[in-house]
Amino acid sequence: KEAYVVPTPSIKETVKNLMPTTLEDMFGTWKTYQVLNGKTREAYEGLSFKLPGEVLSLICDGSSCRSQGTYLPGGTRFTVALRGVGQVLPDYRGKIISDLKGIPFTTSETTIGGQSATEFSGTFIGTTVSGYVFSQMRGYMIPLTETISLEINHFTPNGLTTDFLKDDVLFDQILQTLIFPSSSLEKGGTSSPSAAPMIRE
Repeated sequence: KEAYVVPTPSIKETVKNLMPTTLEDMFGTWKTYQVLNGKTREAYEGLSFKLPGEVLSLICDGSSCRSQGTYLPGGTRFTVALRGVGQVLPDYRGKIISDLKGIPFTTSETTIGGQSATEFSGTFIGTTVSGYVFSQMRGYMIPLTETISLEINHFTPNGLTTDFLKDDVLFDQILQTLIFPSSSLEKGGTSSPSAAPMIRE
């Protein structure tokens, strides 16, 4: 039996506009959010990120709060979720990152803020673990400890017209605001993501 990890409900284009000269100028008015434990709804200590002030506050996706989400200005759905021990969702390591029906995403290894990460993306009609149908998605799986990881993504709900490229630029800016716990796995440390190559169980 094949084991899959399904992204939660949750191409680049140069946007020509006036950009702030420093990160402090860019993110100074943004609001800080913490990622919640999917079962207890308690904030995961030391882990945070920022969103623009005009973006609606995050809400739990479902009663268990397996993930938190909101909509970006271009209409795509933004979601974050903790995975692994003590969470609703399983860790991604050692599994194939796919949609609910087993359609695999394209994956590559990278780093986010010095943390090892697995980027995943896909442009196809797929279904999230919560049953949301999407037509395009991009995100990252980031290991925090040996047993817990962070998923962060944004996607176009199928049937809706969104400006995915515009939101993708914003998504990259949001990634710049991520603050990781001091105990997180670091690039070059003793552990690294085992999702490449993905292992079928």
